Amino acid sequence: MTPQEILSELRSVLDDLAPGVKLDEAHLDTRLSEVGYDSLDLANFLLAIDEKYGVKISDDEAVELGTLRGYSRHIAEKTA
Repeated sequence: MTPQEILSELRSVLDDLAPGVKLDEAHLDTRLSEVGYDSLDLANFLLAIDEKYGVKISDDEAVELGTLRGYSRHIAEKTA
């Protein structure tokens, strides 16, 4: 699965978790916390990543990755 395919799936996951927050193309490299996702949204997002892809992301990794594009690349590397 390519990072772009994962990116699309992750956007869908975030839409389901926080339908009131809209993540458009201009914000793919913006930290999710700066776009409007709160800590509960982000915790549920990490859980969804683990369930969907079998990739566990630590709190430290989450801080480092931070953006949707960062998460998609990380998942692509871990599942390759």
